[in-house]
Amino acid sequence: MISFQTLLQAEGFYQMRYPDLLGVVRKYSSDPQTDAELLYRQMVFNGVIGNTDDHLKNFWMLHQHGLGWRLSPAFDLIPDVGRRGEHVLFFDLGAYYPGRKKIEALGKNWGIRGAEEVVAQVIAAVSDWKAEFAGAGVPERDVRRFLDIDSRC
Repeated sequence: MISFQTLLQAEGFYQMRYPDLLGVVRKYSSDPQTDAELLYRQMVFNGVIGNTDDHLKNFWMLHQHGLGWRLSPAFDLIPDVGRRGEHVLFFDLGAYYPGRKKIEALGKNWGIRGAEEVVAQVIAAVSDWKAEFAGAGVPERDVRRFLDIDSRC
């Protein structure tokens, strides 16, 4: 297993863009199309939930015997309740979640099959967050801390 920070030879992990990560996937993955789609889905999810702490140490390639290098499963997916809108990883030219249409266009630019559908799936999954929180017994005062998620769905 190796981090994207190492693969990008980055001095720190607060200086890159998601397209830089796409370049790593295309260079090292044994299934670059699938891993590019997974990376895109994770980028959209991070944007929609407001996970602004999306830095290089949260992205890894895993070596699977006989299969080569693959993008690791997503982890450390936490909304920033401090209302910081600026993401550590830029979405392309900007650090703020660009909104649905622009992130769909970015997916098309990356060559992601069905980019609009990916965005719709992520938004549909996230939009039910209040019911999920209620089902898990999350106190109402804590639910209120995450209300800005609705503005990105």
